[in-house]
Amino acid sequence: MLINFLVTQSGGKWSSAEDLLGSSAEPVPPPIFMKTVLKILWDDLNWKVFERYFKEINLRMCDNRYPADRVNGLNFLLYQPQIPVYREGDTVEQAWSRSWISLRDHIKSSIREELNLGVNKIPTWKQLLDHTGVIPAVQ
Repeated sequence: MLINFLVTQSGGKWSSAEDLLGSSAEPVPPPIFMKTVLKILWDDLNWKVFERYFKEINLRMCDNRYPADRVNGLNFLLYQPQIPVYREGDTVEQAWSRSWISLRDHIKSSIREELNLGVNKIPTWKQLLDHTGVIPAVQ
């Protein structure tokens, strides 16, 4: 998907992904390139993508003494523009509340819609677990 995007955005310079990768053209400057990549990723985030990442992070083994690790791992998977502060002693719900603030609006509305929540309601981590049917793996 990303290669196709770069090929189509090149102004017709390359006719295929192979031409793009094999060319000696100047590379796209990293800040612009990363901003483009992140914009694509953020635009594609919806309930289905969130649900997949949420399930995956909860199925990984986690030390029961640090339950907030799952929330912080999810933040990285979602390519958050700002990662909330990690606090070792946080409960899952405390870490999730901080993460909710930094989620993009269209992801929030997608989650609220899936869980049938009102506009200003914040779903709890437990609600998400119950809704997805995931049982977190613990050591």
